[in-house]
Amino acid sequence: MSKLSLRSTLPSELSSILYKNAVGFDPFFKYVDELINTDNPSYPPYNIEQLDENNYQVSLALAGFTIEDIDVTLENGVLTISGSIETDEKKLYLHRGIGMRSFQRNFRLADNIEVTSAIMENGILKIDLHREIPEEQKPKKINILQK
Repeated sequence: MSKLSLRSTLPSELSSILYKNAVGFDPFFKYVDELINTDNPSYPPYNIEQLDENNYQVSLALAGFTIEDIDVTLENGVLTISGSIETDEKKLYLHRGIGMRSFQRNFRLADNIEVTSAIMENGILKIDLHREIPEEQKPKKINILQK
């Protein structure tokens, strides 16, 4: 199976507009290409919620996990949540529907997004994120001089 790319998956008109008007977005296009070609596991289930213009919350359903079973790291703009849990192999389950298995889930964060907290509550891990736009990146008026 050949690899897909953003350019090949967009309608040609949109691809043309996007690529001829975007300069310096190569890392973004590469990231989208990686997303297109990566399997995204469904475990554990999660939500990403926008709380307001600059605040977000990622919530993961982690029934049976304790905070000692979970690692949350942020490195090079990638938020990684991983967990592993020891299972009691001696137990005899008539039905086992709670998926307490090892996992790793990665979220690429945009520039200027910081993790502000991680809280485990009732089997839900909530990770709060905040976007702080530096002064030099905020819009500014450019004065035009007359010659």
